[in-house]
Amino acid sequence: MAFDFAAKCYCPSCFREIYLGECDIFSKTENRVLKTPKGRFARFYVERLDGYEYTIHHARRICKECQYHLPYNIEDAVNMTLAVVGDTFSGKSHFLAALIHQIEQEWMSNANGLASITCLTPDVEKKYKQNQFDAITRGRSLDGNQAATSYKAKPLIYNIVRSESPRLPATTMNLMIYDAAGEDFYQDRLTDYARFVLRANAFIFVADPFTMKPITDDLQISPSLQARWQPIFDLAYKRRAVDRLNDVIKLVQLSRKQAIGHSLPDTPVAVMLSKSDLLQYVKSLPAPQAMGVRPDPGKYDPNRYAFMQKPAYGNFLNITDLQQIDQEMRAVLTYYQQRSLLTATARFQQTHFFATSATGTIPDVNDIFPSVNPLRCLDPFLWILYCLKIIGGRRA
Repeated sequence: MAFDFAAKCYCPSCFREIYLGECDIFSKTENRVLKTPKGRFARFYVERLDGYEYTIHHARRICKECQYHLPYNIEDAVNMTLAVVGDTFSGKSHFLAALIHQIEQEWMSNANGLASITCLTPDVEKKYKQNQFDAITRGRSLDGNQAATSYKAKPLIYNIVRSESPRLPATTMNLMIYDAAGEDFYQDRLTDYARFVLRANAFIFVADPFTMKPITDDLQISPSLQARWQPIFDLAYKRRAVDRLNDVIKLVQLSRKQAIGHSLPDTPVAVMLSKSDLLQYVKSLPAPQAMGVRPDPGKYDPNRYAFMQKPAYGNFLNITDLQQIDQEMRAVLTYYQQRSLLTATARFQQTHFFATSATGTIPDVNDIFPSVNPLRCLDPFLWILYCLKIIGGRRA
């Protein structure tokens, strides 16, 4: 049996296994290759990219297979993949744009200095911030992602560093967040254009309320908005929110040689109802206490859903708050006849339900958002960091 002790990793773009020691070292400052490893034993020596010379060049390794510029610390950090999965027009891009905004404005601004987060792909972050979130704040809805034409991906990568106290060593992780067009999550395209799901360490499944007829039938909105949305509703009714989840999980289990129905004990699965602001406009949804939801006395208004209220974020996950959200969403999905989502996730050992809104409100009669206040987009993200043991949790 042959043993190979050379440092290897999977490229975040093409997902092929590569030897880091064989990768060219590239200068982002001068836009040229600084060094090309040579020799039959090159793979066994991985040169560090720190020090003065490499720092001023913003040096990066280049994947030999697809020429992707790898994160500078890929050999030192724990690299985790988060797949955001959903159907066409489910709101994935809106969610990610709002998530970036909330990370900067509502999480890191309230952290106590023991956690830091740095984007390693500023070009991708800029796309979400300028082309998407800024467009939303100007009142414009976003177009859906275009179906992929290449197997290569461009993830949004965050380096997260956290320490329990100044006296303890810090832990560092690269979280690679992937998004794709809804069409790319169908089984006949997934292995070609959304390969990242096969190596995902965690999932956020976006459940679109537009696919849930009992919810859209219960909406109390203006006749003009109803008329404008009705063709979208009619198209969405042909899909089920649970189908993309089932398709993806089946292929993940096959790729990992697991039996269909495996419990995925090490994989957090967040099921997120997007566009949760719609539930402010339904006619018949009972109050939480009438749905059997029992909030802790003194922490929640028993007549108002917690997922509609803006939380305060800090350095730790508020476990009590998210348990309340999970209870509420399970009750709401049951009330609106969406038990298929609950049934499909019952076998997973780490599953949690969430509700998020990228805008906080619906558009007006001119299809313009009167204000944009993202609501709870951080919840599934922080829960996944907690499950991956990157941040801690406390009960309120």
